[in-house]
Amino acid sequence: MVSPRTFPLLTEDRTLPCDQMLSIDSIRKDFPYFQIHNTNDDLWKKGINCMPHKEFNSIANNFLLWCKAMRRKKIFIVSHDGTITAYREILTKQKLTIEDFLGETGWIRINVIDYVNEKSLQIF
Repeated sequence: MVSPRTFPLLTEDRTLPCDQMLSIDSIRKDFPYFQIHNTNDDLWKKGINCMPHKEFNSIANNFLLWCKAMRRKKIFIVSHDGTITAYREILTKQKLTIEDFLGETGWIRINVIDYVNEKSLQIF
């Protein structure tokens, strides 16, 4: 699941105005050629923004294994800076801070096959 994620995680369960999720229907309508990971409806409604680390880790691991199972040479995952940084922590096993954000229109290339295996990934 790639949607807004507060980084670092706020303990008050509050979000920023930019953290509004798109509905699955609007994504399917606007991007009909995108492959969308099947997940439960609750997750689409609640999102991952203020989800506890342990729960996010499980969902992120499932999503990354799904990406790996697609066996594509390239997969583009578009999200916002907090979400990207949260996934980078999982994949690189490095503790990151807000200083590690990619910046405006930043991007990162990661070879997911190097990082994702059948074992559970760790989040910091």
